[in-house]
Amino acid sequence: MGYELHITRKENWSDEEGPAISEAEWRHLIAQDPELQLDTDTRCSMSDGEYVFAAWNGKTGALGYYNGEITAKNPEEPLIRKMVAIAQRLGATVQGDDGERYPEALDARPRQKMNFWQRLFGGG
Repeated sequence: MGYELHITRKENWSDEEGPAISEAEWRHLIAQDPELQLDTDTRCSMSDGEYVFAAWNGKTGALGYYNGEITAKNPEEPLIRKMVAIAQRLGATVQGDDGERYPEALDARPRQKMNFWQRLFGGG
């Protein structure tokens, strides 16, 4: 199991009903974005359809479209920021499994304090 972030048009990503992102919109966005490539090597089939994956900057399986939303599992901050940019282009939001919204949740994360040696030698 992992923690997922969701690009969605729904008020809450887990709502049963609400506006969806279409597969055609997702495929068009992939085609228009030089950082994204359609990823036909990564596969995931569900009982009612298949995920449509995109590689991001060469990382296969980075983003997956299914059932009206785009998700990423355990994304690091650069991919989260990319997801926020994608959401803005689609008129959507980025939400975590627990309902937190991005990019605001990035700013709310506790920052790791530097120890004495890191401060002294400029580490981080």
